[in-house]
Amino acid sequence: MADGTGLVDAAGIAGRLAAVALAMSGLDVTLATSDEETVAFDRLRELNVEVRRGIRVVGSVPVDQHVEVELSDGRVENYDVVVVAHPEHAATPWEVLASDAVRRRRTVPDDVLRMLGALRAPS
Repeated sequence: MADGTGLVDAAGIAGRLAAVALAMSGLDVTLATSDEETVAFDRLRELNVEVRRGIRVVGSVPVDQHVEVELSDGRVENYDVVVVAHPEHAATPWEVLASDAVRRRRTVPDDVLRMLGALRAPS
C-alpha cells in the first residue's frame, strides 16, 4: 500500500526523474506530460507511475489533508504532493506543494524534496 499520492506536471527527463523519485519514496504517482510516448514510459509504468499525456495543472490549492489540483481537462483531483515545473523561472524551476498531512507523516523524505529542488526543469 502506498504512503500517499503524488502528481508531477513536467516534461522531459527531469519530469520523469521527479516521478521516479516520488514513486521510490512510496507514493502512487501520476505524471502529467506533453512528451510523446517513449520507452521510458514503459519503465515508469513498471514503477506503477500513471502517465497522462496532454494535460497540465492549471491551478492548485494546498488544503490541510491534500493539495487540490485543477487540470487542463477540467477535472479536479486531490494529491498529497504536487510537483510543477516552471521552466521560465531559472532560479526556481520547480514548485513543490505538499499537504500538511504529508509533512506531519514525513511521507516524502526531505532528501527527495531536496533532490527535486536540484533537478533542472524542462525547457
